[in-house]
Amino acid sequence: TAPMSPWSAPAMRPTWTVSGYWSPAPWDRGERPEVPAEPLSDNPEIRALQVENRIRAAVVELEREPGGLVALADLRKRIGDDIPRADVDRVLLELSRSPDVRVEPESNQKALTGADRDAAVVIGVKPRHFITVETAESYRRKAAQARRQAELNPVSAGSLMRDAERFEAEAARVEREDAARQARLAALSAEGAVPVADPSPRPLPGADPRLQLVQ
Repeated sequence: TAPMSPWSAPAMRPTWTVSGYWSPAPWDRGERPEVPAEPLSDNPEIRALQVENRIRAAVVELEREPGGLVALADLRKRIGDDIPRADVDRVLLELSRSPDVRVEPESNQKALTGADRDAAVVIGVKPRHFITVETAESYRRKAAQARRQAELNPVSAGSLMRDAERFEAEAARVEREDAARQARLAALSAEGAVPVADPSPRPLPGADPRLQLVQ
């Protein structure tokens, strides 16, 4: 039996699912689990964070390797129809400004299918057809590759090891930003939550509590 690639071990590939919960990514097992999605909030900030979680999760589930290209046609299909296209496009525009996200056009326009054209998002004046998202895992993969290259190329080892350190720092930054985003979502959701009523009985105003019926 061939040894398992470190990228195919489920425990090493945690990611956000489409509903925003933490679970292993199913890249190498060919699985595409349908995860029940939480309803979108009416609060614009909560809603934007929910959509961002869904987009990030779908990209990780669809990419062939960490940080790989994903067609927007596949992304929209994976997200489903429960999120309005305007919400997805608005968040894609915001994500395109992130240093870790690229929303790119197809350079060979003849290769585009009708589905690709329909799924494109226009940023500036140019339709974009693909998205890549660098995650903590993809940065750590680049760091490992740089270290391996440093071992094979002593002349460039110093520069390659600095690259590895930079990628590790980027991975740590992404993890902090991911944690902050989820904490922000949790805090906003808690602020908007309806308090659960205390089911214990209360004495009637002005009455002796000892005379109240026990329910």
